[in-house]
Amino acid sequence: MTLRPYAIYKLTLSCVAFGLSLVAATPAMAACSQRPAPYVDWHGCERLSDNLRGANLTGANLRNANLDRADLTGAILTGADLTGAILTETVLTGADLTGADLTGAGLPAADLTGALLKGADLTGAELTGADLPGADLRGADLTGADLTGADLTGAALLDAILVNANLSTANLHHADLRNVNPTNVNLRGANLRYAILDDKFDGPIGMDLTGADLSAAFVGDRQCAEGSIGSCE
Repeated sequence: MTLRPYAIYKLTLSCVAFGLSLVAATPAMAACSQRPAPYVDWHGCERLSDNLRGANLTGANLRNANLDRADLTGAILTGADLTGAILTETVLTGADLTGADLTGAGLPAADLTGALLKGADLTGAELTGADLPGADLRGADLTGADLTGADLTGAALLDAILVNANLSTANLHHADLRNVNPTNVNLRGANLRYAILDDKFDGPIGMDLTGADLSAAFVGDRQCAEGSIGSCE
């Protein structure tokens, strides 16, 4: 069958359009295989158990990415977007997450020992059983975050926001909680021994525990009574 010139023209246009659509789709499809680099786009990618030690991921797009059990020791993630990212048992020891967006991220049992999280947004993040000894959380937003059983020994939480946060059974031994906004925070069974709180607990003034649930929490040399709200009784 002989094609008329107009039919050939239409067929050619269709082929060109199809080719262009493949080219346009390639970057999005290939993003997950890109090497770690500043501003890399790994949104929605699976990088399970990857060795990313010391990687520079400044400003990276990691929205909804799965980084379960990845090794990000010493990685640079300043300003990175980790909204909704999955980081179960991920190693972030000494990682720099200054100003990172971790809204709704899942970090259960993650290792954030000595991590820099200054000014990070952890709104609604899950940090149950996470290790955060010596972590820098100054000015971090932990509104609605779940830190049940988390280890925050010696962590710096100066000026952090803990509104509606769950810190039940968390270890806050020697943690700096000055100027924290702890409205409706759950501290049931938490260890606050030697934490820097306010003058009520022989520490520097700065933390208002009004409305905080301190039931069975350990403060100073005593354990608060069941039903203790706002003060240790």
